[in-house]
Amino acid sequence: MLNHYLLADEDYILARYVSILKKKKIQTVEDLLFDFPIKYEDYTIHSIHDAILDVPTILEGTIVSKVTVNYLKTNDKEAAFKLQEAFKKYLGEDRVEKDYQPMSASEDFSNIPNAFGIPYVFWGFGAYNKKEDILPNHNPAFAPDLHPTMETGTEAAIVAAMSYLEKNDIKKGF
Repeated sequence: MLNHYLLADEDYILARYVSILKKKKIQTVEDLLFDFPIKYEDYTIHSIHDAILDVPTILEGTIVSKVTVNYLKTNDKEAAFKLQEAFKKYLGEDRVEKDYQPMSASEDFSNIPNAFGIPYVFWGFGAYNKKEDILPNHNPAFAPDLHPTMETGTEAAIVAAMSYLEKNDIKKGF
C-alpha cells in the first residue's frame, strides 16, 4: 500500500532530497521505511586508554568552561599561538587549556580555508554538568550546559575576531 505514495508527490519533502533518495533507489514511502543503513554509529563511552588513532571514539572527560586551541591538521601555528595568547589575556589562563592535544574533531574544517590558501585556527569550547552523560555533538540529545557555555562561546568568538583584526585592546564586558 505504501509503495503507491511517491516521495516526489509529497509536498513536505524538498525536491533536492527526492533527487538524493532517487539516486539510492528510494522513490516511495515504502522504500524509505524499509531502507536500512549500512553502518551504525557506536556511542559507547570508552576510556582514553582504549582509544585507537583515527578510529572515532566517544571519550568521557571533564571540561570546565575552557577554551582550547587545536593544532589539528595544518593550523597556522602563528595564528594559533596569537589566538591562544589573546584567549589567555582576556579570559584568563585558568579558562584556557595549557597543553591541549590535537583531536579528530571536525576533520573537514580545514577544507575551505585550504581551498583558498588562507591561514586558519580550529578551536573549541564547552561545559557540562559532571552528572550528565557526555554525548557527541551530532547526537540529537547533545546539549552542553547553556551557562556558562553560551557566555564562554560569545566571549571566545569576539576575542578571536578582535585578535584576527589585530585589535588587542579588548576590555572586559566589551
